Amino acid sequence: MDIDISTGVDGISTVVTPRGELDVLTASSLRTAISEVIDGGHAHLVLDASGITFLDSTGIGVLVIALRRTRVSDGSFAIAGAEGRTLRTLVLTGLDRVFDLYDSVADAQAALARLVSAR
Repeated sequence: MDIDISTGVDGISTVVTPRGELDVLTASSLRTAISEVIDGGHAHLVLDASGITFLDSTGIGVLVIALRRTRVSDGSFAIAGAEGRTLRTLVLTGLDRVFDLYDSVADAQAALARLVSAR
């Protein structure tokens, strides 16, 4: 399975939108896309997870690395729109308590804007 990834800067955050299965075969593509965003100076990321149809441990690893990299860069990482199997995976692994999860990209962006303005 392939994964399609788009990115776009919107205000203070960059939205990364993967569509498809996030697994051992596709995780490196997302890792590369996120690295390029952070290396480009954008440390506030929102992952639009609404298009992720499957998430395995390799995909989870990419998300954890993204969280760590944004924190090291004095940024932030939020996941928006996770539902179905993707959300269940995050809950079952306890990662719903590690990641900032939001219902929508707009909700995540609003929270990031409040976070940045409070700094």
